[in-house]
Amino acid sequence: MWVKHGSRTLKREVPYFPDFCVRSDVLPLEAAEAALEGDPRVASVRREAARLWLRGGEVEVLRVTPRSLHLLHAVARDLRRKTRTKGFQFFDVDHQPESRWMHASGLFAMCRLKVGAGGPELALAAGEDRWSFDYPNPELKTVRLEVAARQVGHEPSFDDPLEAVRLGGDEVVCRAPGDPAAERAALAEFGRRLDAADPDVIVTHHGDRWDIPYLLRRVRRLGIADRVRLGREGDPDPDRPDQKAKSIHTYGQWLFKTHAYYLRGRWHVDLAKKTLDSDDDRKDLHGILYLARIANRRPQDVNRNGAGYALQQMQVDAATDAGVALPWKRNLAEDWKDAATLCAVDRGGQIQVPAPGIYEDVAACDFSGYYPSIVVRHNLSSDTINCACCPDGPVIPELGLHVCKRHAGHQSEILRRMQPHRAYVKALLRRAERMGDVNGDLVAKARAVKSEQKALGVVCFGYFRYRNARFGCAEVHQAIQCIGRASMTRARELANEMGFDMIHAMTDCAFLQKRGITRAGAVKAARRIAREVGLPMDVEGVYRWVVLLPSKTHSTSSEVGVPNRYYGKFEDGRMKVRGIDVQRHITPGWIYDAQQRMLDVLARADNARQFRALLPEALDAAKDAALRLRARTVDPHELGMMVQATKAVGEYLANTATKHALRRLEDAGTKRRPGEYVKYVVGRSHGPGDARATPVELMGREGPWGAPTQPIYNTEFYLRLLARSVETILAPFGYEEDAVFEWLAGRAESPRRAANAQVVAAARPPFVRSGRLRWAREGFSRQVRAASAPTCPCLWHRPM
Repeated sequence: MWVKHGSRTLKREVPYFPDFCVRSDVLPLEAAEAALEGDPRVASVRREAARLWLRGGEVEVLRVTPRSLHLLHAVARDLRRKTRTKGFQFFDVDHQPESRWMHASGLFAMCRLKVGAGGPELALAAGEDRWSFDYPNPELKTVRLEVAARQVGHEPSFDDPLEAVRLGGDEVVCRAPGDPAAERAALAEFGRRLDAADPDVIVTHHGDRWDIPYLLRRVRRLGIADRVRLGREGDPDPDRPDQKAKSIHTYGQWLFKTHAYYLRGRWHVDLAKKTLDSDDDRKDLHGILYLARIANRRPQDVNRNGAGYALQQMQVDAATDAGVALPWKRNLAEDWKDAATLCAVDRGGQIQVPAPGIYEDVAACDFSGYYPSIVVRHNLSSDTINCACCPDGPVIPELGLHVCKRHAGHQSEILRRMQPHRAYVKALLRRAERMGDVNGDLVAKARAVKSEQKALGVVCFGYFRYRNARFGCAEVHQAIQCIGRASMTRARELANEMGFDMIHAMTDCAFLQKRGITRAGAVKAARRIAREVGLPMDVEGVYRWVVLLPSKTHSTSSEVGVPNRYYGKFEDGRMKVRGIDVQRHITPGWIYDAQQRMLDVLARADNARQFRALLPEALDAAKDAALRLRARTVDPHELGMMVQATKAVGEYLANTATKHALRRLEDAGTKRRPGEYVKYVVGRSHGPGDARATPVELMGREGPWGAPTQPIYNTEFYLRLLARSVETILAPFGYEEDAVFEWLAGRAESPRRAANAQVVAAARPPFVRSGRLRWAREGFSRQVRAASAPTCPCLWHRPM
């Protein structure tokens, strides 16, 4: 372990011999004792009583202590294999060893230690609390690392010659890139400056992808690994990263995680690694330090793993405090339910589909930390659902299960400890915005903690049903949904009582409309809803106007809206957009600029009347972009479409532009794995495959016939994209893609508007029709009785 003490960083070696326990399943414990007898890797075997479940009592187990920390997993694995995985149940096998040791020692990651006469002691400092938010920042010495190489091919390669290494404000330049002697001298100088600076943290941006593996490979190739080290101890093998790159399919989308390289004795923090894929990159270490403290995980771990990774360690430590052993590769099985019950209870949060159009005087309110607040308020946990001690406990609506009223739940207690953090940072940020008297570093810390809290709030819901969750429970997952729907229904009733019209709702947020509404009135309404429902509700702001957009699945002038696509202007002049092109990182730069100029024009409006008057000027901004494209004065790089690969090239069946772009990259020596992105310019829709899409990396590079790849682009295709972008934000006012496209292409004098333009109704239609189905706009909330369900064992439906 490493201890930071003043300006020094001290290394301590601590003996540690963790153990694991075995419970009889099919075979008796005597069989396990016989299998372990004579094993030189085992130091001791003894019988004792242990708690193995959150709701269970003690049972007899076999406690096994290996001779070394590194042998624990191997001994358990071999014993499991001897019984074909069914002879015994195993516990406390796959703890994260550093976290387990710290927790057993009464410590946690990034804690402050007691200092005695001989220096730091392995004991907590007075007043140190793992769950405290008001902790001092550790005095870590941080340096930023960037590596520049002379790119030879169409994309950066680890074989490219070294040009320079930037270490904070210093730069070490290689005088002759490609010359081994010059590169060796440059890297040796870099090593000397790194040793002189002796930082605790090396910060990079995409360092796991490029900077660290490039330096490790270069140092090893030039034979100076003994003179140049990135860490304080031996560096990792560049061909054996601490975490391997992998593609992950989750929540209907592909994610790609790059290799991860940890340093020994100091940290490597890659700020491009983030908790939520939709979030911006981290800007500093505050969020990582916060997660490391409350999760008791190494900062290099929490930097590269999701919020569920941190939440699980909190649950593990809480179970350990309760004297419960950690199950190995186990999660709680869901109780049996018929299909009708599943349709009734397992269907997400409540969504009220809005009627498209422009609305004035709208308050945007949202429940603060909705899912964590529900878990804490109703004591939801895998050990409190349908407990044996409280059959008369509170009943969960729709689900019919009861909740324990005597004991605090295992998972709910963890979230309860974090609730004050979220409230504190939100109050701090509000004060900083209104008063401006908050220290800048404290504001940065509050923003980082708010982001990490957001991720933990999202994960705590889905983690209950994650197949590998240690203490997951599908019934808790379903209970959160049921209570969430009931809470939003009650919020709508209260809003109506106060004279508001709820024009839109999505899980935890609601848009409340009332003529002449002020922020004070909205806050008063939110406080009453929070008091009645029992969950905190905040007012994000009051819109002067907000445009709710229609569904693209239906006709563009349809009365069917979507809850996650809108834009509007708050009373303080701020604009907020959701679900449109300017918010998506895959949008081509040219489309982004055109739509942003349109929004800048519309942002000058203070009400719906002024908004409508500015529509022609907004359309002119789009027309100007189209004229530049038709004149071919747009930089082709601004037309690059960022598309995610979802499979290998050979697995694509349709001849799409994405397939052709991936094929061209593969021919050039670069493979994109599922979850990675490819950026390309569309050249044509028909003809030879190579001409249909040109990856941005290959533009200007030598083509297969020796000539540079020409940056051609399909004008019609991009005009169609621009027309679609215009329709995205102006569809409620009758502007449809086809008509706008003809106007942008110069084949029409004006963008003809649809006959039913400006779809806004004072009274929302009660039903949305789609073919022969009629779905209630307020959500699918009918009571389903098993008696009325058909005999089909796998499907529930009703006659048309």
